[in-house]
Amino acid sequence: MFDESVVEEYIKKNKESNGSYDWWDFLNEKSDLPTSLAFAKLFCPEIIEVEGCFVLKNRYEPKVFNDWKAKLGLSFIALEKITNLYEIGDLFTENTDYTGDYSNMIDSMGKALQYYWQLTLKDRYPDIPFIVELYDDYEFGDNGKECAALCITIYVDRK
Repeated sequence: MFDESVVEEYIKKNKESNGSYDWWDFLNEKSDLPTSLAFAKLFCPEIIEVEGCFVLKNRYEPKVFNDWKAKLGLSFIALEKITNLYEIGDLFTENTDYTGDYSNMIDSMGKALQYYWQLTLKDRYPDIPFIVELYDDYEFGDNGKECAALCITIYVDRK
């Protein structure tokens, strides 16, 4: 799913243990049960239907949804794309060490989310053609320079 070398701490501990330290050891050391359950929700999100649009349950705010609906009109795809949009890096702002191979870790997380969201949506809604899109959104950073932010969104292919 991803190159393990992007998690330098894991690689170091695995080498120190002559290969006996595995990902489950890493999770046991770094996480707890409530955090792990939160990740289950992240990797298998809940969807609600609002006025014909499919929206990530935790992203739905009636006022924001209605503001975007007024701005975008009846374009369900555009409304779903913007309502369900996440910048991958924004999911981990509180406890992130930005050293190491941060960019590759973000890319790896994005690909993992895309994979599991596709599986979850196909399992729960086999007759709805969901698209899980992963893309770079260009913005200006704190230094005034343009930079790419990896984003993920979902929408229904209504062709």
